[in-house]
Amino acid sequence: MSTRKELSIIRKIADYVLLNAYSTKASGLYNGKAGMALAMFEVSRALHNEYYEEQAMELLQESLLSQTDDIGYDNGLSGIGFVLCHLIEQGFVEANFEELFGSQLIKIKSQMSQMLDKKEKWADTLNRIKIIRFLDTVYSKTKDEETKTIAESLVELASRVICKNLSSGNRQIALATMPLLCTYMALLAESNLIFTKSVEVMEMFYNGHDTILPASVFLINYNA
Repeated sequence: MSTRKELSIIRKIADYVLLNAYSTKASGLYNGKAGMALAMFEVSRALHNEYYEEQAMELLQESLLSQTDDIGYDNGLSGIGFVLCHLIEQGFVEANFEELFGSQLIKIKSQMSQMLDKKEKWADTLNRIKIIRFLDTVYSKTKDEETKTIAESLVELASRVICKNLSSGNRQIALATMPLLCTYMALLAESNLIFTKSVEVMEMFYNGHDTILPASVFLINYNA
């Protein structure tokens, strides 16, 4: 149970977040109103504070109105969509995800499909890996095959980029990215979304490249 001092600190932090919430124009998860809404909903439940809950709802609604073309997880639509999914699953919000976020989801899948058809730059691929987190959440709710296909393709693309960097001598870059990719592969393994793809990815990694991380991910997938 939290002490009075701890609760006081939480309230001060929550008030600070709210103080800055309405001065920011960002809508995303990491630096915007969606992330602030998520934090405030959690605080409102912990402190049984209706005012914080009302403010959280306003922040969520504002984030959902975002007209951004950024589909990224950190500051774009995927992060906002993930917050909405989480809040619905945890009972903070009673809503239909597809009704509230259907058009944004179409935009995300459309851009991802276009991106996967092109040769992606290293930085862009790294930035897109995080979207797997959102796609997994959506797939667990909807069992949408298009979402599953995009997630699998994204994992494969990221793996190929890593292998390409290993082959060209950019081991530092490739190895720096591998933990992030492994994390999301393990995450998707929990929903059995990419088991067959993970086996293919292991074959790519072991095509002349000795590393323990892909082996660990394969074991996690196998045990899942």
